[in-house]
Amino acid sequence: MRTTIGALALVALVALTGCATATPSAPETADSTAPTASVLDGEWRLVSATDAKGKVDLGTSITTITLTGEETGGQAPCNVYRATVEIGAGHDVVITPGATTKVACTDAALTAVETRYLAALALVIRTDVVENQLVLSNEDEKIALTYAAAPAVDETALVGINWQLESLLAGVGDEAVPTSATGGSILFTESDFEARGTCSVITGSWTVAGGLLLLTDVANDLSACGKPLPAGEKVLANTLSTRPTVIIDDVALTLSSATTKSGLQFRASNN
Repeated sequence: MRTTIGALALVALVALTGCATATPSAPETADSTAPTASVLDGEWRLVSATDAKGKVDLGTSITTITLTGEETGGQAPCNVYRATVEIGAGHDVVITPGATTKVACTDAALTAVETRYLAALALVIRTDVVENQLVLSNEDEKIALTYAAAPAVDETALVGINWQLESLLAGVGDEAVPTSATGGSILFTESDFEARGTCSVITGSWTVAGGLLLLTDVANDLSACGKPLPAGEKVLANTLSTRPTVIIDDVALTLSSATTKSGLQFRASNN
């Protein structure tokens, strides 16, 4: 599901504190690169964060930043945010908060992560690329936001395709071992999805953030299933419910969960 910021209720973020000409105080290192705008362009997923209060416990929250020239924004744990970015000389960077959607977090822990993240982002004055990770920081304010590059996912390539389940995966990445599936499929519309196993029907809404498939308002109808529940149905439900990584390769779709160490392989069908 792709959400346009113009369709959402907006509220101004806190104003950027600090001077635009401030000199970053983080030291140069041999492995640190002063990135150009073209290097920064793309979607990045937050993997660690610290501020003046210490390390931020990200838990299972998903936070991203998407950089496209002077525009930036992303997905905080609960809300979509916008900002502008100005890359200066060397490692200098100025990020000016714009607006964020006004969606209440359903969990106090998510609220805390989002509040601390957005406040830290507004104080960033330095940017580095270290071992293929993006680091936004302000040493004086004890801020370091570290992101990993998120795999690019063309959401339009998911929509309207009858994806037929071919294999169940045990393990992830190169260690994944496929076993033949006895049936199943998933279909994405602009905002909703329907996944079918051999006896179950899972429905809800979807979006992709940071290369991960995020499902909401999920309902799993098991009324046609007997007991015990077939193993394939468990893999289908568990993989979809744990924010799997999305990989689209021409006519193949792979959903892989690092949490359950399981996955699903689909192939596009014209039927």
